[in-house]
Amino acid sequence: ARSDGGTPEIGGEIARATWPDGSTWKAPLGTMRLHVVDNGGRPATAALVQLVDTDYQMAMDQTGTIVLQDLLPGPYTASVRDPRLLALGIPSNASLRFTAMRDSTKESLLQIETAEDVMGRRCSQDVPPSNRGWILGRVVTPDGRPVRDARWSIRDQFGTALVEDGKVDADGLFQWCQLPLNSRVSIDVWRE
Repeated sequence: ARSDGGTPEIGGEIARATWPDGSTWKAPLGTMRLHVVDNGGRPATAALVQLVDTDYQMAMDQTGTIVLQDLLPGPYTASVRDPRLLALGIPSNASLRFTAMRDSTKESLLQIETAEDVMGRRCSQDVPPSNRGWILGRVVTPDGRPVRDARWSIRDQFGTALVEDGKVDADGLFQWCQLPLNSRVSIDVWRE
């Protein structure tokens, strides 16, 4: 802000322009091509990339690749995360610092922890059996703090107990590694 109380000064740069006669102009800006993989080296197709301190956010394609175009020259930090883990309050520590330069494309490979990586570690298997799925949940207070003493159970659509009296971990997380596919279940959570 200006010390005289006036309007703050900000800057900008035109990235491209189009005129009514159809002519166009495009500034020579930078590009980042980022390939994101999970802990097993497989494409992390569910990942999202956000340039920190901007509203620039994009999802990976089917090969785990994203192309960030029209970057003004300068330093950036790309935060990469699996939105399924973010929804559970599990933070991502995967980030990449790079400097965009005019008329150049930078390429980088980044490994992140995906929901499949977390569940594989918690279930002690790389992938669920072909007829099973995984459930990962978190019990939190209304203000988002983990409930460390919560208990949980899972029942099928007929009320039959599939898991009874499970305990959450210190982060309020729980998992079930044997969910029958295409089945409806109810998860009950309580504390003493």
